[in-house]
Amino acid sequence: MATAESMKFLEDIFQLMVQECLTKGSKQENKVVEFLPPEKLKDELDLIIFDKGTDYNALLDICKKIAHYSVKSNHPRHLSFFYSGFDAAGTAGAWLTDALNANIHNFEAAPVFIMIENFIIAELNKLVGFENGDGVFVPGSSFGNFLAIHLARFNLYKDVNKTGMFGLPRLCIFCSDEAHYSVMKAGPFLGFGSDSIIKIETFNGRMVPDALEQAISKCKGLGQVPLIVIATCGTTVTGGFDPLEEIANICERHNVWLHADAAWGGAVLYSQHHRRLIKGIERSNSVVWSLHKLMGAPIQCAVILVKQKGQLQACNSSKASYLFATDKFYDVSYDIGDKTVQCGRKVDCLKFWMLWKSRGHSGMANHVDTAFQNSKYVVEKLRNNDGFRLIQDEFDYLNICFWYIPLRLQGKVENEQWWKEIGKVAPVVKEKTTKDGMVAISYQPLENRKLVNFLRIVTHPHATQSDFDYIIEQIDKHGKHL
Repeated sequence: MATAESMKFLEDIFQLMVQECLTKGSKQENKVVEFLPPEKLKDELDLIIFDKGTDYNALLDICKKIAHYSVKSNHPRHLSFFYSGFDAAGTAGAWLTDALNANIHNFEAAPVFIMIENFIIAELNKLVGFENGDGVFVPGSSFGNFLAIHLARFNLYKDVNKTGMFGLPRLCIFCSDEAHYSVMKAGPFLGFGSDSIIKIETFNGRMVPDALEQAISKCKGLGQVPLIVIATCGTTVTGGFDPLEEIANICERHNVWLHADAAWGGAVLYSQHHRRLIKGIERSNSVVWSLHKLMGAPIQCAVILVKQKGQLQACNSSKASYLFATDKFYDVSYDIGDKTVQCGRKVDCLKFWMLWKSRGHSGMANHVDTAFQNSKYVVEKLRNNDGFRLIQDEFDYLNICFWYIPLRLQGKVENEQWWKEIGKVAPVVKEKTTKDGMVAISYQPLENRKLVNFLRIVTHPHATQSDFDYIIEQIDKHGKHL
């Protein structure tokens, strides 16, 4: 119940969010994170719940600590992950969504939100090029990848939802050796087993079509069934885009479902300059796209789009009469919740609609183009800076990956021991910059290419050239004498 005391508490929390999280959290002179190791952080937070409840004043004090020690993802130097920045309209949409607390399963529960979700799905299908498409918001693109595999199986074996996979031949799932790890998780989760996931060779992060063709032919030769090819549009580490046109040709020849994992790279569809990277996506059967990544909607905000209307409904509908009765007093095609395997479903469409409505089409395009301009700047900056070495000559997207070479290793013979020492640098630089708190970057190895640990910057559009200059200076400062 809304009381004067509870409303005052919410007003105080609102001020905390605006001042501490959003305003101070986005200023360059402030830290990205006030880092504490887990045990110390546990001591700082009053996590224990007692028999008697805690009053609002005490809760407010705890919330201040939560804000203080949390990562400020809207900070312009928070460049370690694919989500970063702050959009006022999108945040307002998230707040309004939570205030209304709707469950978006049928029209009577969420009439306004269903109209908005249907509109957004239709607009995104236009961008992809699906003329008779459909879709639904999902809790992340990993879940969307699971749904795509589920759809592909149902498309090939219409009785599988009833009879299960008993008696079916082994069904093979193909993806690149740099595909998102959710594909590997889908194998056991959906009952295929991880042995059914066939990883295809890549070159500079892009799937090699000839290797895919050979793998599918081998699958058939063993009496197995090629089910789905998952093409990645923007790989997690290097940002590579699989060649969709060539992959689509192969899938059509072999009657294989083509799914485009555009969780990260789907944003290029807004840009006339860069959508060439995703040419051929209209030939896929399904697409996932995380709108909370480059486009900057508050987490989480993701969709699965399918080429043919009715496929989601046919595959996932359970016709639960307590939610999806067919004799209602309105058009029941607006009861969209039966298109997914979820029942309870959070409203994720409003924040993205408000973001897009606020920016307009040109604003969305400029957002993407600015990120690419930043990418070009960082690549050139690193190329011309002693101690930095790119892991490859060019990058398709916004993931800029590089090694830092300390003074003691510069100009030395680059043998196995030298590379072993280089592999130790990135984790230490990451540790030092995190504890310092002024920048957020990431590191990783790339096992399929036998590359030792390297650093990675994601060139988000809200960061400026001075931000990138500062980050490069900090890496040099913390790494030079290692």
